[in-house]
Amino acid sequence: MSGRKSLFSALAFGLLTLFPCSAFAQHGEAFDVSKCFSNILVDKRTDYSHDQLRYALLASWSREMYENAKASGSITSLLPQAPGIASFEASDEARLKELHSHNESLDYDRVTATSATWLDPQAGSIIKACLDAQIHNGFGLTSAVFVDNEKDVTLILYWNWAPGGTPVLIKTRHIANAKVTDDSGKHPNILLPPHIMFSDWGRLNYSTSVSLERIKLDQDIVLNIETDPDIGAQHIVIPKVPPKENCVPAQETKDKFGTPYSYKESKQAETLPEVRNDGNGHKYVDYRVDISTLPNGQDGIIDSVSCRKSSATLFAEMIGPESQTPGGTVATCHGWYQNNGSTFEITVTWHKTGYVCTPIPWKQ
Repeated sequence: MSGRKSLFSALAFGLLTLFPCSAFAQHGEAFDVSKCFSNILVDKRTDYSHDQLRYALLASWSREMYENAKASGSITSLLPQAPGIASFEASDEARLKELHSHNESLDYDRVTATSATWLDPQAGSIIKACLDAQIHNGFGLTSAVFVDNEKDVTLILYWNWAPGGTPVLIKTRHIANAKVTDDSGKHPNILLPPHIMFSDWGRLNYSTSVSLERIKLDQDIVLNIETDPDIGAQHIVIPKVPPKENCVPAQETKDKFGTPYSYKESKQAETLPEVRNDGNGHKYVDYRVDISTLPNGQDGIIDSVSCRKSSATLFAEMIGPESQTPGGTVATCHGWYQNNGSTFEITVTWHKTGYVCTPIPWKQ
């Protein structure tokens, strides 16, 4: 058997891959299940009335997913409460609001997204076809992890070799913080049952699923394996699942980068709409700013408005904001001038209804 190991070791490249988006193997490229999500977005059969699927996709949102959803027209089904989205940034803000308003836990949904898509009646077949296509593009041992919840995990092992039909033998060296529940729990410390009597090697021809139950919810699962042929696969790490969160409405005065919701601009008085001329040379104007047309202004509610004459000219003045009562989306200031050349300035701040989310510790 050692001769076979050295031969295959020289020829083989293997990879063990886990979701989300990280490789824990010694060799090979990462096998990222979430890359298949774009296939779901462009498939016309996808039914986005399944909230669990929709939330899984929104929790895994990326610029690539936004572009695919926009091109296929599925973005209106994914975010029905926010029609007319024109940028990735706007979609990102809308999807966070959608998830938090339904008290969804963003990190938890992201980690369990592969399981939610895999189990969906329509999306599951799309994911399977995508995975099969990736497996047939290379040789070796691959794996994908589908996290069902904080406790249950499905590990799928794939083997592709030449000539076709050549199996791989897998020995479980150690399982930390989990037990195998397949076969009514008859082999809790072994991933695959022995392929022959009195052997501690399991046999894999193409693919198999392994059901795992996490023991301590706040710790990773670590699997140490050995293979024949030896492809250098040593261990698989399945990270712990982030706790669920409780999200409650709250006022936000800054965006996710910490930039305050505020805007300042100035204009020449004579360029503003004239509302009245008293006949004595005084021209009265209104200065209006609609925050819904500004970057980060959509869904904003005005908190304060201030106005002033920012030039050193005479015979001109800003009277002040139309109302001292906060609210609405249009800030209005009044002013008058006699001669051209005066500059008026308006400053407006606003807030948005956001959410504060608090983690809920796992209970063993």
